[in-house]
Parts: sequence; structure tokens; C-alpha cells
Amino acid sequence: MLQAFFGSAATLPSWNPNVTCRAVRTTISTILGKGRSALGGATEAGGGFQPHLAGTSDLRLLHPPCTVGGAATFVEIDGVTVAEQPAQSSDGDWTVNLSSSRSGAPLMTTIHVEEDRTWIAAGVAPPLLPPLGTRIDVQGFVFWDPGHVTAAFHSFSGWELHALSAWRRARTEAH
Repeated sequence: MLQAFFGSAATLPSWNPNVTCRAVRTTISTILGKGRSALGGATEAGGGFQPHLAGTSDLRLLHPPCTVGGAATFVEIDGVTVAEQPAQSSDGDWTVNLSSSRSGAPLMTTIHVEEDRTWIAAGVAPPLLPPLGTRIDVQGFVFWDPGHVTAAFHSFSGWELHALSAWRRARTEAH
């Protein structure tokens, strides 16, 4: 499956000097996969990155691993749109949802991203995210957060990029 693909895929350098991993270019749709929950969001089992970072032990890592079980964890997604105004959550992370311009069910074309408070405190987080409607390219770590599978603000899915390690204005057409 994707694990074999990643082994032969060209990788891209990190834009954040704190991250030594090389990114695999992917899409929101690939991360989310095809599995849908009863609420319409992406399921963990259906996701395209198996295995992946997950749970409290992987949540606040300043240096997440580049792979888990041979599968890449560090990705680049190009040409996505900031789908809401970035906001600081009660736990100190900065969060926003990004969407692809592909048609389809909105819950399956949107991913939640977080600038982690640990990265912010260490001075290695990227600049705060740009405003609603901005097209950007992003790099970050694919993560499953099971605490948000019933939350509308998280598109009824646990998939997210956490930590978001870098972003830039979009340089390419949307994927």
C-alpha cells in the first residue's frame, strides 16, 4: 500500500531547521483516505498513513520521529486554503482548518492543523497562520487525535497535522 510507495517516493527538504525529516508530498484526501464514520468524517482505519503518530505520548513531541513502522509521518501539502480564521485554543495551541479545492464532501476535503504550544515555547514554531482564504503550502506531522472524532470543528475526524512545522504562500496549483 502506501508504505511501499513512500519507500520509493522522492522526498522534500524541511523548511523548518528544527525538523531533520524529509517530507513526502501528499494531499488532504490521501491522509484522510476513504473510510467515513457515521458522522461523515474520516476514520482512522481508512486513513492513508498507516501506522501513524497518535495519542498523548506523540502529541507534544518537539522532535517527532520521521517514520512509524516504516511509514512516513512528515508530509507536505501544497495549494490548500485557510478555511477559517486561525485561533488559539484553550490549551495554548494555534489551530485552523485547511481545505483542498477539490470538489467532494467538505468533511473529506478538510484537515485540522495545530501549531503546538511546545514548539511555540521552544521558539521553533512557524509564524502564526495567515488569515481566512489565504492559499498556502504546509509541512507537518500526520497525527490521529481520537479526542475529536465527534467534534464539528475537527470535521468529525481525528486526522490532523500536529505539529504544523512550516507554511508558506502557495507556489503551486491546488492538489
